[in-house]
Amino acid sequence: MEVSDFTLTFYLNQAVVFDLLAIMEDGMAQVSTIRTSETAKAKADAGLGVSNVFALLGVSLKGGMESVEGREITHERVHTPTSLFAKVRSRLRKDKLVYDLTKKDAEIVNVRPGHFVEFEAKLRRNPLIEALEALSETIGGIKVLQSFKPGQKSPTEKAQEEQLKQIAEQVKRLLSTLTDTGSLDLVGEIVPELGRAVVPVEERYFGEHSPNEIADGHYRVFGKVVQNVSAAGEKISLLRNTKFAHMPNVLEPLRQPFAATKEAGLSLPEFVTGVESPALQVIPIAIFL
Repeated sequence: MEVSDFTLTFYLNQAVVFDLLAIMEDGMAQVSTIRTSETAKAKADAGLGVSNVFALLGVSLKGGMESVEGREITHERVHTPTSLFAKVRSRLRKDKLVYDLTKKDAEIVNVRPGHFVEFEAKLRRNPLIEALEALSETIGGIKVLQSFKPGQKSPTEKAQEEQLKQIAEQVKRLLSTLTDTGSLDLVGEIVPELGRAVVPVEERYFGEHSPNEIADGHYRVFGKVVQNVSAAGEKISLLRNTKFAHMPNVLEPLRQPFAATKEAGLSLPEFVTGVESPALQVIPIAIFL
């Protein structure tokens, strides 16, 4: 086994894992309890807190064990969500159904929609959202500094203050629209420099973690490809699942404030609305180490 086979998952779409396992095993027989027998002196009560996942199946995994010398006892072996994912991943890789972009000779151009794919990437949050949040925070900081300035404000200063207020309100509304879906895009460079990946995630599948925890970290992603953008000039839109999907130029007026803040010496993330080719859009099954 390899180190990557002992997975530590930060994001896991458990419903997809169960579906794939059911397809492989012609039903969910492999999720049922495995029993073994032996003779020993023991007394225990075993249980596993898995209400977040096995409730989907209505399976109870709490079991009692008791034995007396010379009497057969029963042990129960159970799978966790991560171990089931490891089982599915191992089977798919064994059957050579996974396009592994971690290999030295891998090329992104050969990956097709529908392929299972695994790659390493340094993930970050949607750069468009990062840029808008940074702009909002910067405007807030400027307002605080302006409030300390003594004396009456000139007409020019009042006009600038009103302009900042309008921009702040626009940014706030945009952020609300882009983040109210319960899902967001993670974006990362595929290692080693094969291209970029757009990974749309749902917050409910992070379990005890959050998208912010894995931002700027180096992880493995296992999932299915939705689209491969390879031609020059093509891109994956970061607005595709929003109300602005069919209005690609709606955010153009914000480019001027971004440019102005950078000219003033302030450091803001790059303002982008799409990820340039070569790039993959991948529905993640798991993000793990």
